Amino acid sequence: MNVSTKVKSTILNASASSIVTLLALIAIFLIMLFVGSPTDDYQACNQLVIFAALVSYVAMLYHAFRLTESISIYFLVLLVSFPFYFGKQLLVAFGLKPARIYISSTALTVPSIWESSFFILLSLAILQLGYCFFAKRRPSDLRARAEQVRHSRSYYALRKASMLLVIVLAIPTLVYLLQNIQLTSSVGYGARVSDAAYRRSGIANAFGILGAIMPYALLAAFLTREKGEKWQILATCIYSGLYMMQGSRTDVFVLALAFAYVWFLCYSNKSAAASLFQMGIALALLAALFSFGSFARAGFSDTGMVSDVDGSNILVEAVGEAASTYSVTAKVIEMVPEQIKTANGETYLAGLLYVLPNGLTGNAYLQSKSVDEVFSTYLTYYGGVGSSFIAEAYFNFGVWSVVLFFLFGVFIAILQNAVERSYEKGFYGTLFACCASFMLISFYIRSDIRTFPRYFIWNALPIIIVQQVISPRVKAHTEGAEPSEADSMDSQRCFGGLK
Repeated sequence: MNVSTKVKSTILNASASSIVTLLALIAIFLIMLFVGSPTDDYQACNQLVIFAALVSYVAMLYHAFRLTESISIYFLVLLVSFPFYFGKQLLVAFGLKPARIYISSTALTVPSIWESSFFILLSLAILQLGYCFFAKRRPSDLRARAEQVRHSRSYYALRKASMLLVIVLAIPTLVYLLQNIQLTSSVGYGARVSDAAYRRSGIANAFGILGAIMPYALLAAFLTREKGEKWQILATCIYSGLYMMQGSRTDVFVLALAFAYVWFLCYSNKSAAASLFQMGIALALLAALFSFGSFARAGFSDTGMVSDVDGSNILVEAVGEAASTYSVTAKVIEMVPEQIKTANGETYLAGLLYVLPNGLTGNAYLQSKSVDEVFSTYLTYYGGVGSSFIAEAYFNFGVWSVVLFFLFGVFIAILQNAVERSYEKGFYGTLFACCASFMLISFYIRSDIRTFPRYFIWNALPIIIVQQVISPRVKAHTEGAEPSEADSMDSQRCFGGLK
């Protein structure tokens, strides 16, 4: 048996093992949903749910890693999803939270907790099933191949584009963040998000529009970081600190996750086990830092937000806040379609409208249905409850949303394959586009996916456009090498040969 046959056999066995495991999990979750909770006792129900979630996550993470033998995009997304979907139940199981999960003044019932928890597990298992059918194992010599074409025209064009944009965007971003910090300190975070000064659009929000590009410019800069350079890390830390001082944390979370993936892909020489250990420490530190954003949310407790925080431990507080995503998702599953009709794809169509400037559509996007808008009155007295890709899909199609989850898994696998191919070939326009997409995907663990087209086109695409404009004026720095495919413009290869 030659090497090629051995590799194919190993991949086939890994895929078959993963698929069998996932099908078994799907069958178990369906049975649990059909049978219902075997007890009316909240504590007993919670213990069963937590046990099922922990076992399922361990199995899914193991097979996600074994399938590609790498820390993949999907692996990271699945790993960080746990505190958002099951963190609160875990805290309750360890006695670190009240005995009930509160949404406003109404606790979730035992049947609701059971149904929502197992539907979330079912959704994730089906998503991973779609991923398994298309994900490819990372070549062991991927880094070596990539280093041979790293200093291509595409690489240097993206490097110069990112440096230029970080410099140009620095002042608008700084002004925008300082204005938000001042607004948060004067009226509180909850009031800020609905304040007229914060919700400006068009020219009046020019600094906000430009500032939204900054995290993507920082990602591009980190992607093209030369050995020994640290300015990208310093700039990112400054941005993250100011961003959290305004009471927000989302951009910091997704940017940190994207940086972690780029680090594992391009720079880290540690083994997978050591890399996972490093990431565990980094996530714990990040969770602790996120609690800093809570201190900036003046008046937060008076807004009626989803909260039952135990302030005695900053990690408990961070996990508890993250787990409010579960509370929102559970409420959607509880009420649709019996009390609230399905949206039948309306939120996704609204996302296409959202690509256009709000002035051209008469703010049609803001007037469309969304999980936040429809369910906020059942969850909070104020607003801003957030969502998740699971909640949004269920709101649109009910139980039939499981079909979407399979397609989402396929998309993540294709995206991951594109990342590794573009990295190997030196197609940095494509590589950045895929990493930016990953950054957005991680955001949808706790938000509506309908915003993807707008955020990508308005925030990531400008960097790709600048790179393409610069590219013809840039020469590759690979001495003694013949012009390669990587030295042609990304746009000539459909952004990296993904034809």
